[in-house]
Amino acid sequence: MAPLAALARTRMMAGGTAAEVAEGLGEGVTAVDVGWVTAGDLAPALDAVAWELEVDGVAEATAARGGLHVLKMLERTPATVQPFEDVRDAIQQEERNRLFSEEYDLYMTELADAAYIVERLPEEAKGYRPVESPSLDADALGLLAPFAPGAQAPEVEESPGEAAEESSAETAEEADGQP
Repeated sequence: MAPLAALARTRMMAGGTAAEVAEGLGEGVTAVDVGWVTAGDLAPALDAVAWELEVDGVAEATAARGGLHVLKMLERTPATVQPFEDVRDAIQQEERNRLFSEEYDLYMTELADAAYIVERLPEEAKGYRPVESPSLDADALGLLAPFAPGAQAPEVEESPGEAAEESSAETAEEADGQP
């Protein structure tokens, strides 16, 4: 055990509070009141040590996340089972919330699957995320290409009468030089 941790433990066993002990040991030593804990609330190494302590007992320094820890058991309250009638409403509400959450998630998934979503992104924003499914906006079916901005107008076949009228109009313009 590190000398500083041993000194902290000795001072706590002599009746000093964690705050007093930490204050007298310099930088890097802090006092934390973790409050009430249940099994599994602490890191596994600290949890094992905490459940072995008696009230007012001080544990040896234990290595865990953040360095060495010296635990002191201030109070212990035995676990109790509350009568069902006292917790019935809370259990019902918790179950309602759980079922609502499940149904809501399912509903939102179905809604998203059925939605027709058109993305109109600026050119520089395209590719910011992968496209998950083809959409008409991406012209997946090729139906919208003829109507896209900048698309070339389809060629229209002219009837023989229309072609003759246009060609005589062109000739008249050329002869006068005026339309």
